Amino acid sequence: MINKIIINSIFVGLTVFTTTGWAECTKDEAIQAETAAATLRSWNEIHSAFKKFSHCDDGAIAEGYSESVSQMLANHWDQLSSLEKQIKTDQKFEDFIIRHINQTIAKENAIKIVENAHKRCPKRSKKLCKKIETAAK
Repeated sequence: MINKIIINSIFVGLTVFTTTGWAECTKDEAIQAETAAATLRSWNEIHSAFKKFSHCDDGAIAEGYSESVSQMLANHWDQLSSLEKQIKTDQKFEDFIIRHINQTIAKENAIKIVENAHKRCPKRSKKLCKKIETAAK
């Protein structure tokens, strides 16, 4: 109950500027986005949520996305090629990923991300790895 009150008070009328203009994040979208944001466990799931709820990317929802992105980069680096495929078809998704490597992520994840990007980066991915490493520092 308290969670719903907080969500209602934070997200009612949340409006975000998108490439197509101002988009409002409805209360229902905010609830769906916040519920899913921190539990996304693959690049396909994260990309799908990005496409569906990018206009709700603020506050607790944004922190949830950061959690999911940092978990993938810290603990599932072997799936980097899947991220690259998503980015290849959607450049804005790369911006979203880099934006969500930020001060809200756990320090231990940031350390793992820097190490992965620096030591485990495939040659074909150097540019992306550099962006990831810089954002995680």
